[in-house]
Amino acid sequence: MANKDLEKIRKELDSKERQKKRCEDSLKRLEAEKKKLTKNGRTHQLCTWGAMLSAYLVDPTLLEDEDVAALLKLAFNPIVRQQVKRLVDERRRALVGLGNEENEGVETETN
Repeated sequence: MANKDLEKIRKELDSKERQKKRCEDSLKRLEAEKKKLTKNGRTHQLCTWGAMLSAYLVDPTLLEDEDVAALLKLAFNPIVRQQVKRLVDERRRALVGLGNEENEGVETETN
């Protein structure tokens, strides 16, 4: 009787190990897909912003990287950077506020 129980436990252990391996492989695939989607989203954002910038340049094909960098330094002087920082801070606070409203009534553990 003990041999049958031991054999049953070994089969169950083997089954659980195969299941664990499938789950680990699935997790690895999902993490790779997430990384790819994040990279694709970032690439799209950079292309979009580059196109927006190009729309304001007189003849972007004649400008070099250093020219655009100098132009951006002028455009984003300290005063403008402060205003952008305020805008970002406001949006972060709004996002945090939205998160709190969604979780209203739900207790969370804090340490």
